[in-house]
Amino acid sequence: MKKSGRTFVIIELLLAAFAILCIVMMVRSRSTPEKKKIAVIVEDSENDIWSMLKEGTQEAAKEKNVDIRFVTTGTFENAADEIDAVDDAVRDGCDGLLIYPVNERVVQQLKKRNYHIPVLLMITDSEYDVRSINCDPVDTGRNLAQMIIDNSGSNRTIGIITDRRYSRIVRQVKAEIDKVLKPEGYRESFIVNKADEDYIRNHRTDVLLCLDEEAITTASSLVSENKIPGTTVYGCGFSPKDIYQLDMENIKGLAYLDIFKVGYYGVSEIADRVHGNLSQPRSRTVKNRILGKDDIFNEKNMLYTFVYK
Repeated sequence: MKKSGRTFVIIELLLAAFAILCIVMMVRSRSTPEKKKIAVIVEDSENDIWSMLKEGTQEAAKEKNVDIRFVTTGTFENAADEIDAVDDAVRDGCDGLLIYPVNERVVQQLKKRNYHIPVLLMITDSEYDVRSINCDPVDTGRNLAQMIIDNSGSNRTIGIITDRRYSRIVRQVKAEIDKVLKPEGYRESFIVNKADEDYIRNHRTDVLLCLDEEAITTASSLVSENKIPGTTVYGCGFSPKDIYQLDMENIKGLAYLDIFKVGYYGVSEIADRVHGNLSQPRSRTVKNRILGKDDIFNEKNMLYTFVYK
């Protein structure tokens, strides 16, 4: 056979091999279904407060063989901003939604929509019948109040700061705190919506209870600078920064919501539905853990791994 003829045959064989390889790759791609996608929507999603929530969603995603899309968001000015983010995720083809609603209006709008995909809310205190991964406000209030008594004694004044004063969860937490503290002689000096340094310094109390992240940050700063001597600070939160303030002894105790479990349970429930379970996602309750400084590095709590993240 001439040299040109051999070259032609070799080229033909290479082309045939390439064609077969392409066919095999196409068959494999079709036989391997694309992973289902779950969108997670929270306000200011790049904020460090969501770090453990992200880890919980990713852990569940590995176990359930789904992809997580943590939707990038800024601060939601109103309910419409968050609903727009949800609508965008649905249009992008997500197969399930895990949402932390910023207020009751978001829940109202979600109830009116029918996305035809599983939807689960996180830590909502909505009066509506919604499926959610939630905390236990009664248990939280009771145990937090007992911790205050154990550390601060009886017959004390208390000030409360919360930016969600009228939410159902906060009302339930406060009602349980009042039930436990009032028989011990505690007197409420104030309850305010905003953590203002001057107000706190001018309205000194024996105990300061902070029920939101901003309040914990402000009060911790005042304690670290010795601007409110004699005041003991307690808080409710789930941010690594809150754990840090507890470690620095700027706050005495923390009702810590295990946000890792919130993300883990949320994705697990939705993943079961997108994989063929025809029932609706189940609501679940995640208990708050009442922590003091000595509890942070307790291996049982698994908190020490992210204190300084």
